[in-house]
Amino acid sequence: MTRALVATAVLALLGLAVGPHVFGYRTMTMLTGSMAPAIDPGDVVITTPLAVSDITEGMIITYHIPIDDHRVVTHRVISVEHTGEDTVTVQTKGDANNHIDPWTAVLQGDTAYQVQAVIPAAGHLITALRTPAISSALVYGAPALLAGWLLLTIWRPTTTTDD
Repeated sequence: MTRALVATAVLALLGLAVGPHVFGYRTMTMLTGSMAPAIDPGDVVITTPLAVSDITEGMIITYHIPIDDHRVVTHRVISVEHTGEDTVTVQTKGDANNHIDPWTAVLQGDTAYQVQAVIPAAGHLITALRTPAISSALVYGAPALLAGWLLLTIWRPTTTTDD
């Protein structure tokens, strides 16, 4: 049981922390319900780089919006216009939204990412792990428990049987 738990934790760490650097994908937690039911709040989306010239209608892409704080959104492409070499203008809309997004995004180079997979509800776990209480428990408590376990393993009396 312990080995399975450790193996699962190691695989999760590799997938979320190391994988993006090695394989080039990104993971993001969906914060809003704008793409429900395809992507619900708390789902983790896995995106891969996409050349802007390859964007087509119907794709779900992640990009920086061209207004306000330039936050990242994940919405479906509803229209595409190729305006020049490596430049594409897109209109997007969240599946659950009644209206199209109030901006037109001009994408250049490899600034867009296409959604490849959705991991349901995994973002809730990530959010919980970032709370101060749990974060402190993991940062200080986990090493303390590991050190205690190692000390007990080293100094545990051995049982021997005499013939």
